[in-house]
Amino acid sequence: ELPRKMDAGVLVIDADEEIFRVARELVGGLCPVVYAADVDAALAVMQAREIAVVITDVEAGGGQLTAMLKLFKRENPQFLTIVVTTASDSELVIELINEAQIFRFLKKPVSVRLLKGHVHAALKRYLSYKKSPELINAHRVQPAEEVRSSSVGRRILDGIKSLRGKWFGTSDAG
Repeated sequence: ELPRKMDAGVLVIDADEEIFRVARELVGGLCPVVYAADVDAALAVMQAREIAVVITDVEAGGGQLTAMLKLFKRENPQFLTIVVTTASDSELVIELINEAQIFRFLKKPVSVRLLKGHVHAALKRYLSYKKSPELINAHRVQPAEEVRSSSVGRRILDGIKSLRGKWFGTSDAG
C-alpha cells in the first residue's frame, strides 16, 4: 500500500505542461509533482529533490531525452519511467524497454485512470526498492556505448552520477 504522504516525487518532463497538470491533479496530494521542460531543467530538479517516477514524452526532448533516460536508469536503477507519446515508433519503444527499462509505455491521448494506476504502481515499486535495495540490481542496465561516449551523453552522465545515493541512500556502483 502507498502511504498517505511521500517525500519522493514525480517529475514530468515535457515541452508542454498538459501531462504535468493531469499528474499533479491525480497524485499531487500523495507526493510532490514537479515539471521540467527539458533535460537541463530535469537534472536541476533531480539535484534539488528526491524523484521516484519520471513521466515523459520522448518526442519532446529528442535524442537528448532518450540518452538521459538510458543513462539515468544505468546510474539510478531505482527510478521508474513512464513514457507517454504519440509516436508509434516500435524500434524506439523496444530500445527504451531494453536500454532504459521503462516501467510503462502509454500512447497519447492517455487515459487518466490508466495513468493514475501506472503512477501508483510505479510509486509502490519505488517503495519496495527502498525497503529492499537488493532488488535494484536486477534492474541495472548498461546503455549502448554510443550514448555514453557522445558529448551529450557525457554531460548528462556527469549530472546523473552526482545523484547516486543522494536521495535513495544507496551508493553501490554495480
